[in-house]
Amino acid sequence: MRDLGGRSKRRTLRAFCYDRLAFVYLDHIHIRHLKLLRDFRLELTQPNDTPRMWTVIIGRNGTAKTSILQAIALAAAGSRQVNVLARSVVAHLVDRRARQPMEIDAVFRFSPGCVERADLHPTLGRAPGDDARLHSILSLKYGQSTLAGRSTYTDVSGEMELIGPIQLTESGFDPLDEARADDRKLWFVAGYGVGRFLPAPQSRPPLVQPSIERLEPLFSNTTALTSLRFLDNLTKEKARRFTKALRDTLIQVEDLIPDLVGIELTGPGGVTKSRTLIDKDRFTLKVGAHEHKFPAVALSHGYQSTLAWLADLIGHVMWEADEAIEAKDIEGLVLIDEIDLYLHPTWQASLIPALRRTFPKVQFIATTHSPAVLSSLSPDEIVVVDQHEETGDVEQFFHDPETGELVPGSALEEKSHAPDPRSMTGTDVYRTWFGLDRLTLNPHGARLRMYLQLATDPFRSDEENDELQKIIQSFERDGISRPREPVERERS
Repeated sequence: MRDLGGRSKRRTLRAFCYDRLAFVYLDHIHIRHLKLLRDFRLELTQPNDTPRMWTVIIGRNGTAKTSILQAIALAAAGSRQVNVLARSVVAHLVDRRARQPMEIDAVFRFSPGCVERADLHPTLGRAPGDDARLHSILSLKYGQSTLAGRSTYTDVSGEMELIGPIQLTESGFDPLDEARADDRKLWFVAGYGVGRFLPAPQSRPPLVQPSIERLEPLFSNTTALTSLRFLDNLTKEKARRFTKALRDTLIQVEDLIPDLVGIELTGPGGVTKSRTLIDKDRFTLKVGAHEHKFPAVALSHGYQSTLAWLADLIGHVMWEADEAIEAKDIEGLVLIDEIDLYLHPTWQASLIPALRRTFPKVQFIATTHSPAVLSSLSPDEIVVVDQHEETGDVEQFFHDPETGELVPGSALEEKSHAPDPRSMTGTDVYRTWFGLDRLTLNPHGARLRMYLQLATDPFRSDEENDELQKIIQSFERDGISRPREPVERERS
């Protein structure tokens, strides 16, 4: 931004915040006694103290990856609404191995353009300033089913609570709680679970409390996304903005949705009803050397699921924005479980670079099981979680500086710089980041390698030949084809 002088510059900053969706990024979160997360910390800032915009969590099944996303969503919900959000999972949150209360301690920051807006922080009574943070704390006692929590403004160190004049008049207002209670704009956090589907024709998802409803898909796979049905809830003017923003977003960045080249928005009155996009031939895809139009419901599951959550994200933004907004200006926090869901590996490899270009100001925290997803990430953007082999606690794992093996962070005095997946072969990514050290992915790989070693050796000993015959018998038993016939033995 060019220097416009003090007063003019302040007006420009305020206008920027007002016209664009913004608000919270996550600095760090501390989770205690939530399922297998006995004492888990996750840092999401860079060395220069700016938010890390991409974090992808990987790990075996049962290592609490989804639970980490849910903990972040709960911390962002506010104490009055958190129990509505957690109702389907609250009975299973507490660590059953210890009779200790579950605790979630999260610190959020505000986007730079909004720190001068006092009207966004009525419980503080003034603009928070650049070094302000929002501290959210939740707890659930063992044997209880109701979460308790509070939030407050703190300074960047977390040591000083910033008390405003309104808070001094009563026992203490909760800023996050107040923001969620009146669905305050710009406090934007969204979450998407594995049930990312286009809404059914007969559904009309309610928009009673959007700030909470856009987090619910993380907690229930059957929660319908509003997605394209925002068209049935928006005014005609906002509906036209929504469809234009959706079209521009989906087609201006290559590989966001591969082969999608256009969305038809013309016709009497334009597109202002969801059924027009869901059931009519409006999406133009490249098919071979030609282009053909399809309705959304005729697209593949990969196309539909990606379209569904992207349209839902843009719809929630348009719902709150007072004016037209472009994807590159959207700010906030988005949580995605299994980001690679339904996507071919070539799409998985290109998705995150496409999302970076599309939403450069959105902080994404996602989970995946896909090595292809890692191919576009820097080492500091990858978080490996696994169970400690003795305690069973889920910890963040790091590469041992001596062996290169993934080991629990609690076992390391010094954490080495992790290898860069962007310069690795697929085999290296599997071995270095997923601990799969077989050259072949199937569990018979060791036998296949031994077979090839013995079968191609004309000077194998009697003992080695007996071993070769045992492997051949095991292949026949398991229905595995031999990659080649053994060479004849030569006698010395």
